[in-house]
Amino acid sequence: MPTGFARTVARLVAVLVAVAVGAGLHLVSWPQAAVAKDGGVLSTCLNLATGVTRVLARGSCDPVSEMAHGWSAVAADEPLGRVFSARTLAQAVVLNTGGDTRKFTKRDWAAIAALDAANRADSARSGDAGTGAGSVAAAGAQEVRSVVTTCVNDVTGVARIIVSGGCEGRSESRRRWVSVEPLQMPSIAEGAPGIPEVTGVRSVGTDGRAVSFEAPVDSGSSPITSMTVIAIPGGQSVTIRGGAGGTALFTGLTPGTKYTFRVVAVNASGAGPRVPSQVPAPGPERRPDPDPAPSPTPTAAPTVAPVPTAAPGGGGSSKAGQSIALANPGSQNYGTTPTLVATSTSGLAVSVASSTGGVCTVAGSGALAFLSAGTCTITADQAGNGAFLAAPQVVVSFTVVAVAPGAPTVGAATAGSAQASVAFTAPSSSGGSAVTSYTVTSSAGGFTGTGASSPVVVTGLANGTAYTFSVTATNSAGTSASSSASGSVTPATVPGAPTIGGVAVGSGTSATVAFTAPTSNGGADIASYTATSSPGSVTATLVQAGSGTITVSGLTTGTAYTFTVTATNSRGTSSASSASSAVTPGYVLGSSGLGGGLVFLISGGMTYEMAPNNWGSAEAGAQWCGVASDVTGAVGTAIGTGSANTTAMDAACSSGAGQLAADYAGGGMTDWYLPSQEELRAMYSYSIPTAQTATYGFAGGYYWSSSQWNTPDAVRVQFGPGGGAISAVSKTGYSFPVRPIRSSVT
Repeated sequence: MPTGFARTVARLVAVLVAVAVGAGLHLVSWPQAAVAKDGGVLSTCLNLATGVTRVLARGSCDPVSEMAHGWSAVAADEPLGRVFSARTLAQAVVLNTGGDTRKFTKRDWAAIAALDAANRADSARSGDAGTGAGSVAAAGAQEVRSVVTTCVNDVTGVARIIVSGGCEGRSESRRRWVSVEPLQMPSIAEGAPGIPEVTGVRSVGTDGRAVSFEAPVDSGSSPITSMTVIAIPGGQSVTIRGGAGGTALFTGLTPGTKYTFRVVAVNASGAGPRVPSQVPAPGPERRPDPDPAPSPTPTAAPTVAPVPTAAPGGGGSSKAGQSIALANPGSQNYGTTPTLVATSTSGLAVSVASSTGGVCTVAGSGALAFLSAGTCTITADQAGNGAFLAAPQVVVSFTVVAVAPGAPTVGAATAGSAQASVAFTAPSSSGGSAVTSYTVTSSAGGFTGTGASSPVVVTGLANGTAYTFSVTATNSAGTSASSSASGSVTPATVPGAPTIGGVAVGSGTSATVAFTAPTSNGGADIASYTATSSPGSVTATLVQAGSGTITVSGLTTGTAYTFTVTATNSRGTSSASSASSAVTPGYVLGSSGLGGGLVFLISGGMTYEMAPNNWGSAEAGAQWCGVASDVTGAVGTAIGTGSANTTAMDAACSSGAGQLAADYAGGGMTDWYLPSQEELRAMYSYSIPTAQTATYGFAGGYYWSSSQWNTPDAVRVQFGPGGGAISAVSKTGYSFPVRPIRSSVT
């Protein structure tokens, strides 16, 4: 047996990098396992996403995706207590990572013991005796250990891990390694983020994947600083800074391999969960134990070339050494895509990887991709084979230098009063350093506005002047080129207030308001003016740009009004002008009424107007009613009774003067009627001072009133010589002209 076992362990740390570890290294063990007297310890890193274990030759385990674990050598005859099979221990990993991030408890141990018993029964049924160190049991021992078997060359001291087969009986002694610390999920710190969600995966070429993901619902007690996406199998990872989710690009994957992806979120408190929280129930497996540790069996001398021998413990090797050449590319600008070339003196392929996933990634071909400015660290490894030892790892680091960002994409500009708001889209490339500000510049004038995000407001513009805008982005390295120009916009505001002028009272219920255009249109053409009365807020609008007059209708006669005027353009409505002087609308004799006829009488608060001359063919003459019978309700003779008389005539008569008058709709009015006896006489009295025939169309002769004399007769009034006289004649025996009238409130 070699006496320099500690030296052997030291060599093994370097040798193990080149050896296929197999399933036995990623197992869970009970914390009471003893450290061997030799004190030799090796470390392994368990990938928490893929379950793959690697021997740690130098450096440390990845804090996000791996868990460190220590192993210690023991002699072949060291008492092991109870040792569970590798299959059982692998299933125990699932049990322990189901959410319990503490060390195993007695309850856990009992569950594992029951699981192991079931596995042994299943192995017996399947004809698998389960021999080797992985299935040794000693009743009553309260510990669970994971065991690794190595073969140590008695002459050279070289050690190798047994994956299958046994040690060389003539030249090697068997050693076993046991766990010196429990392999468990790291504790999830209080305040760490939850589990992000992978939302989509698409192929990129033959060896790439673009993985889209979203931030976890629970970001923890502080903002998420980064998220790492891990490919399974293989464990290749991409880290993206920030907590908004995004897309991770993987290159150099194995074509034809089915990959799944998991995401780990990190904030100031630490990393969130690294594996799914759902635990699959362990099930029976009908295959041999993946890592049996067979007993040594005699074998024939190896048919290999003679190797140098050395005194026991003196070292020596049956393999050739090798080295790796990897040139440092030196400082690189963000956005470039250099390719690293790594070679080994053995001619074997060299594996390159990035240990700074947040700054750079490297494909299997050596193509670099930069994710941010910073220090990019690349490792190169060659694990060796039967003829060559593992090469010492080569590590190169270089600076990825930030550059100015790409140009933003300008969006729509929206004009305001002496300002504009300009929208834009962030550049596709940040230059490797976060964009800290955006600057929008106007043309013409060179006015600028600065902000951290879209949109940015530019002030100090001149209303009425057209402007376009461009945008630049700035990061720690400098300022980008300008975007293309935006569409043209013209800042403007509402017009100034117009100047009120005089007010003229129109006929009856209207007034005409004069105004002068404001001195400023606000930078946009005036489209209209609006006059408003007080009281009543009666309005009228005039569509034109300059000064003028506005007629406001619908006023109440006898009420005093003042008026104001406003101007409107595309930006809005101005403040009101000062108020006009007060005016009072009303009717006077001889003015035009609402129906377009002449006012001939103002009596009792009512304004009476007559239909215009030549209002219709019925002026030539018509019978009073066409029915020689009593018309109930048509007997009024006084002023103000004509409307009721006509209503009665319209209901009782099949034709005649009353219906003709009621059917007239002159001036858009429908409230015309046949005047009563005294209303008709008032029309005659008003017409005396004038040339009746020429001005009002009253030819000499008789006109029908709406007043019934008796059942067969109605009243007529004479115009011309002897005018104003009344007489009664047959309702159906004569035809006389008709002149409708209407009345309204003054």
